[in-house]
Amino acid sequence: MKQYEGSHNFHNFTLGKTFKDPSAQRYMKGTSVSEPFIIEGTEWVSIKIHGQSFMLHQIRKMICMASLVVRTGCPITRISDCFGPAKINIPKAPALGLLLECPVYETYNERLAEMGYNNIEFSGYEAEMNAFKMKNIYDKIYAEEIKENVYHGFFEFLDTFKGSGATKEGKHIFDFLGAVFNNQMENKEPKKEPKALKAQDNVD
Repeated sequence: MKQYEGSHNFHNFTLGKTFKDPSAQRYMKGTSVSEPFIIEGTEWVSIKIHGQSFMLHQIRKMICMASLVVRTGCPITRISDCFGPAKINIPKAPALGLLLECPVYETYNERLAEMGYNNIEFSGYEAEMNAFKMKNIYDKIYAEEIKENVYHGFFEFLDTFKGSGATKEGKHIFDFLGAVFNNQMENKEPKKEPKALKAQDNVD
């Protein structure tokens, strides 16, 4: 997740943006991943992303890209490739569990301090907030996963692409994620005749 920190072009992590669109540039201030914990027999981790702003589907695609690296043997350099001009088709992770943890008013608080006002902060209500989230948000997320197997199905799909070779179904992780690889290979080929790349060529 640290690969996402800093200022990057996230055009591949949303819809309707091109590499040259200045609005695709976003700044991620920090990321964190908790230690795994078990709820009702299912292992979970809490992933927090602190950014100045986000685009449509950006976080879901960031989580999916990180999951591809962890679970399929996809090279970690794929994340930095996604910030480049090549178009990479990144699936979306499920929306279940995605929530705004806490709004941050750092810049606004600096202006308030200059005018003699108190900062806007929520640390004094942390116990009440955590109790509310556990009762009204987290418990419902866990119950929904147990009922619908949302993430079970998502990770089962990703796991069909494990390893560096094609699966028994003949599919490969780069069949839907390999646009950048294909573009790089095409740029290295002589510009005589177009040559189609086979799926087995798309192996790092």
